[in-house]
Amino acid sequence: MQQANEELYRLAKGNLENIHAQGCINSLTGPVERGDKNTVQKHMDALDADMKNAYLENAKQLLEIAEQKNPDRDYAAMREILMPTEIGEQCEK
Repeated sequence: MQQANEELYRLAKGNLENIHAQGCINSLTGPVERGDKNTVQKHMDALDADMKNAYLENAKQLLEIAEQKNPDRDYAAMREILMPTEIGEQCEK
Protein backbone atom coordinates (compact mmCIF):
# COMPACT_ATOMS: atom_id res chain seq x y z
CA MET A 1 0.00 0.00 0.00
CA GLN A 2 2.84 2.40 0.82
CA GLN A 3 4.36 1.92 -2.64
CA ALA A 4 1.00 2.66 -4.29
CA ASN A 5 0.63 5.83 -2.22
CA GLU A 6 4.11 6.99 -3.19
CA GLU A 7 3.47 6.33 -6.89
CA LEU A 8 0.18 8.23 -6.71
CA TYR A 9 1.95 11.10 -4.95
CA ARG A 10 4.65 11.24 -7.65
CA LEU A 11 2.00 11.22 -10.39
CA ALA A 12 -0.04 13.99 -8.74
CA LYS A 13 3.07 16.06 -8.02
CA GLY A 14 4.26 15.76 -11.62
CA ASN A 15 0.85 16.80 -12.91
CA LEU A 16 0.73 19.82 -10.62
CA GLU A 17 4.24 20.85 -11.64
CA ASN A 18 3.25 20.62 -15.31
CA ILE A 19 0.13 22.69 -14.70
CA HIS A 20 2.17 25.30 -12.85
CA ALA A 21 4.76 25.47 -15.64
CA GLN A 22 2.53 25.13 -18.72
CA GLY A 23 -1.03 25.88 -17.62
CA CYS A 24 -4.02 23.53 -17.59
CA ILE A 25 -4.69 23.42 -21.31
CA ASN A 26 -1.14 22.68 -22.40
CA SER A 27 -0.65 20.12 -19.62
CA LEU A 28 -3.61 17.98 -20.63
CA THR A 29 -2.68 14.44 -21.67
CA GLY A 30 -4.51 11.13 -21.70
CA PRO A 31 -6.92 9.17 -23.85
CA VAL A 32 -9.51 11.95 -24.24
CA GLU A 33 -6.87 14.47 -25.34
CA ARG A 34 -5.37 11.91 -27.76
CA GLY A 35 -8.80 11.03 -29.14
CA ASP A 36 -8.24 7.41 -28.08
CA LYS A 37 -11.84 6.27 -28.17
CA ASN A 38 -10.94 2.59 -27.68
CA THR A 39 -9.25 3.25 -24.33
CA VAL A 40 -12.08 5.52 -23.18
CA GLN A 41 -14.61 2.83 -24.13
CA LYS A 42 -12.62 0.19 -22.22
CA HIS A 43 -12.55 2.43 -19.17
CA MET A 44 -16.32 2.92 -19.33
CA ASP A 45 -16.99 -0.78 -19.89
CA ALA A 46 -15.06 -1.58 -16.70
CA LEU A 47 -17.10 0.78 -14.49
CA ASP A 48 -20.41 0.34 -12.71
CA ALA A 49 -23.22 2.79 -13.55
CA ASP A 50 -22.40 5.38 -10.87
CA MET A 51 -18.70 5.42 -11.63
CA LYS A 52 -19.41 5.50 -15.36
CA ASN A 53 -21.55 8.62 -14.90
CA ALA A 54 -18.75 10.31 -12.94
CA TYR A 55 -16.21 9.28 -15.60
CA LEU A 56 -18.44 10.65 -18.36
CA GLU A 57 -18.90 14.00 -16.65
CA ASN A 58 -15.15 14.38 -16.13
CA ALA A 59 -14.37 13.22 -19.66
CA LYS A 60 -16.75 15.80 -21.12
CA GLN A 61 -14.87 18.54 -19.30
CA LEU A 62 -11.56 17.11 -20.50
CA LEU A 63 -12.91 17.05 -24.06
CA GLU A 64 -13.65 20.78 -23.89
CA ILE A 65 -10.08 21.43 -22.75
CA ALA A 66 -8.69 19.08 -25.42
CA GLU A 67 -10.57 20.97 -28.13
CA GLN A 68 -8.96 24.20 -26.92
CA LYS A 69 -5.52 22.60 -26.90
CA ASN A 70 -5.91 20.96 -30.32
CA PRO A 71 -8.36 23.08 -32.34
CA ASP A 72 -7.44 21.31 -35.59
CA ARG A 73 -8.03 17.80 -34.23
CA ASP A 74 -11.33 16.06 -35.01
CA TYR A 75 -12.95 14.88 -31.78
CA ALA A 76 -16.25 13.79 -33.38
CA ALA A 77 -15.74 10.11 -32.54
CA MET A 78 -14.94 10.99 -28.94
CA ARG A 79 -18.07 13.12 -28.73
CA GLU A 80 -20.15 10.18 -29.96
CA ILE A 81 -18.83 8.01 -27.13
CA LEU A 82 -19.18 10.64 -24.43
CA MET A 83 -22.44 12.29 -25.51
CA PRO A 84 -24.52 9.87 -27.61
CA THR A 85 -27.89 11.01 -26.22
CA GLU A 86 -27.09 14.68 -26.52
CA ILE A 87 -26.07 14.27 -30.16
CA GLY A 88 -29.27 12.35 -30.87
CA GLU A 89 -31.38 15.02 -29.19
CA GLN A 90 -29.78 17.71 -31.32
CA CYS A 91 -30.53 15.75 -34.51
CA GLU A 92 -34.18 15.38 -33.57
CA LYS A 93 -34.72 19.15 -33.28
